[in-house]
Amino acid sequence: MRISRSLLLAATLTFAVALAAQQSGPPINVNRPPGPLRVATGVMAAQCIKQVQPEYPSDIATQGYVLLQAIIGTDGRVEHLSVISGPPSLQKLAMDAVQQWEYKPYLLNGEPVEVETAVLVTFKR
Repeated sequence: MRISRSLLLAATLTFAVALAAQQSGPPINVNRPPGPLRVATGVMAAQCIKQVQPEYPSDIATQGYVLLQAIIGTDGRVEHLSVISGPPSLQKLAMDAVQQWEYKPYLLNGEPVEVETAVLVTFKR
């Protein structure tokens, strides 16, 4: 049985294209679950372009840390905050301050995406 050169060339090219497609794989966000992308605290801290410090009234003697979970929108603004831990007397102060923070939009494949990150607010006299 003889195989024509053009048929052999077509089969080889088809195989090469299929192999190249398999090696390049799908884009990074194809299998990403819906919802915000989780981004490390330090990475998002470097993206912060406006950081309002919390008001620390003199009648509050408590010092410590408040750890918040933040959802940052595609425009870089804080969309949602919730408390993970911290002294109750400092939680609202931390949330009021962080709600005003702004970030450079986080890009994935060149497109801004919503992210979830932790924010640590320190209260120290």
